[in-house]
Amino acid sequence: MNKKIKTLESENRIRNFFKKKRLDLKLKQQSQASQKIDDLINRHQGFLESRSIGFYKAINSEIDPMPLLNRALQKGQRCFLPRIIDYSNSKLSFAAYDLRDDLITNKWGIQEPSPDAETISPRSLDLVFLPLVAFDEKGHRIGMGRGFYDRTFAFKNQSAAKETHPFLIGLAHDCQKSHNLLPQNKWDIRLDAIVTPSGLIDISLPSDYI
Repeated sequence: MNKKIKTLESENRIRNFFKKKRLDLKLKQQSQASQKIDDLINRHQGFLESRSIGFYKAINSEIDPMPLLNRALQKGQRCFLPRIIDYSNSKLSFAAYDLRDDLITNKWGIQEPSPDAETISPRSLDLVFLPLVAFDEKGHRIGMGRGFYDRTFAFKNQSAAKETHPFLIGLAHDCQKSHNLLPQNKWDIRLDAIVTPSGLIDISLPSDYI
């Protein structure tokens, strides 16, 4: 068995393990976690100073960032949601979103902006919140396995000087933290920070939770 296949099998085992932990959370626990994260991020300077922010529509017990999106709109910040533009090549665009806008449901049951919504280059976003299945203390992330976010933000790895924008923040329940380093592929994008109900893990700092 070659190394690539072994890595994929390991990722799938980890993904299934943490998906179950997340799905086992009761609705009250999910709601409380989202509220704590909302309170933490609302005090974060990066969130308060960002002008263009990418969000996502939560499914399957993911942390719901919609309260944060509502706050951002009230502050006059521009908000964007991901929209799949190429299923076969796992490509996303980010389309402008306002609470008055209608959303459509894609083939995976995720709500997204309509095809005629205004889009923005991922490079032009200041901050992006990402869903995840599992994470570790180094900012490694395991998602659903389709690679949409990795391909969309691949430029952050490709630049010799390493792009600092957008700042990528993963939102997660505490139970989604892996105490072992997660397997990684060369194309995987590392998060800049993770926020759980217990606090913020800033990957650029030597300490764990601040």
